[in-house]
Amino acid sequence: MKGAAHAGLVIITLTHHLTHDIQQLSATDATSRIRVLRAWLITVGALFAGVGMVSVDEAEPLHIVIATTMSVAFAGLIAASGWLVPWLPRSFAFVFVIVLGAFGFVALLMWPIGYFNLTAMELLSSILLLTWLLLFVRAIAATADDDQPGALMSD
Repeated sequence: MKGAAHAGLVIITLTHHLTHDIQQLSATDATSRIRVLRAWLITVGALFAGVGMVSVDEAEPLHIVIATTMSVAFAGLIAASGWLVPWLPRSFAFVFVIVLGAFGFVALLMWPIGYFNLTAMELLSSILLLTWLLLFVRAIAATADDDQPGALMSD
């Protein structure tokens, strides 16, 4: 198993703990958003693991499909994070705009321009994903330290 597969499994494991913390910080009627967030993070983690388990040398078309699907799912997760967890600090909204813009720029350099190959795209996407996840976890933890449970988010 390769590094990306391990990272994907870590994301899946982290999802349980992260959504538990969000549940504690959220109003009781926010469960639908938390379920969507949980499913989205598990999907991205599973696809990340799939990128590591399916080698380009063994099954290039499948690898490309998994990597592309992961990229689209990740971009969607970033774009939806403000809706899924609306009580995040405004500074985090700036972070997801920057990360989404960087991700779009990397994608632009791969497909239309052709400057990056698939490996570079995967590497940079992985760095952006893990950076965003680190900042997301930190924003949740900082909010948990500051606020009272159950008062922050509702549907």
